[in-house]
Amino acid sequence: MDDLGVPSAAVVGHSLGGKVAMHMALTAPARVAALTVVDIAPRAYPPPPPPPRPPPCQCRRQRRRPHPPPAISNPFAIIDVLASVPLDAPTSRAAVDARLAAAGVSSERTRAFVLTNLRPDAGRAGCYHWRVNLAALAAAREELSGWAWPPAAAAAVAGAADGGAAAVRGGAAPRPPAHAVYRGPAVWVRGADSGRTRRGSFVRR
Repeated sequence: MDDLGVPSAAVVGHSLGGKVAMHMALTAPARVAALTVVDIAPRAYPPPPPPPRPPPCQCRRQRRRPHPPPAISNPFAIIDVLASVPLDAPTSRAAVDARLAAAGVSSERTRAFVLTNLRPDAGRAGCYHWRVNLAALAAAREELSGWAWPPAAAAAVAGAADGGAAAVRGGAAPRPPAHAVYRGPAVWVRGADSGRTRRGSFVRR
């Protein structure tokens, strides 16, 4: 927003993006004109259990085939996969999609959603980049997944005269004030079959 000269905006976040939007509303409320959060709540979400490995093959021919990697659905595991994709040389969306599938992102819908963030580089023919800040998301892994602010994140902005703006630009997660409340207009949207939001997830103040 600073780079674009946007002082404030209506912020919409879905799933992990909803956690980012809520953090932004608490740490920089003047920059959030309105908040919409979709299918996520301000609470900790434990990582899903790893999928079971397939049983060992009994057939000699099948035994020679390596097992496919475990299916990945955890957002932060997917972020790690995205960061591992080499984008410093010309490639294609199909090649990146195949690499994600080989790494365990087996859901075609998930890969299609993720690939909406793959954008062509203006200055390098045939090259791409992720438009999301993977490094910042990885650095805030603990805060976003657990809805907590560990001492390391607090120390990054403690006593900062700029309110933590430099720490945010550097990838550190700012610490919201104690009992922080966003008082602007806010809407939560929950899917009928969502397992991420439940009664008691939200408190009206």
